[in-house]
Amino acid sequence: MAVTHENRSPKRIEVVEDPRYLDHESPGQHPECPERLSAVREALRAFDSSLSRRVPEPADPTAILRVHTREHFETVRQACQAGSRQLDPDTFVSARSFETALLASGGTIELARAIARGEAQTGFAVVRPPGHHAEAMRAMGFCLFNN
Repeated sequence: MAVTHENRSPKRIEVVEDPRYLDHESPGQHPECPERLSAVREALRAFDSSLSRRVPEPADPTAILRVHTREHFETVRQACQAGSRQLDPDTFVSARSFETALLASGGTIELARAIARGEAQTGFAVVRPPGHHAEAMRAMGFCLFNN
């Protein structure tokens, strides 16, 4: 039976957020910092009644490899294993950044799928590290993997 708009459950605004996103550390006064998430969470409180929270799961590496080269994937993984590193003038990693980036990508991927399935009208991914600047072969602009 086809699902029609009339028999679907009410659409909500889905929000992906998780305290594990704080595990990605940036140096000193870097603009991409954990406090960014605190500010977003505070702003979202006014809309709590219309929000539905989604708990993220890490992206499967095959999903990341659909967008990024294996070399880039391994560069990020190895840099994180080595501890705090700088990948470009704006982009840093710490020991937990690889796992956190997989979680950010996984949460964003699942949010997009939920919207595509009609489970939510819109969504907001409150994730770290961000992903919109990463390119297929390199991290860039605070971003490790493109979400």
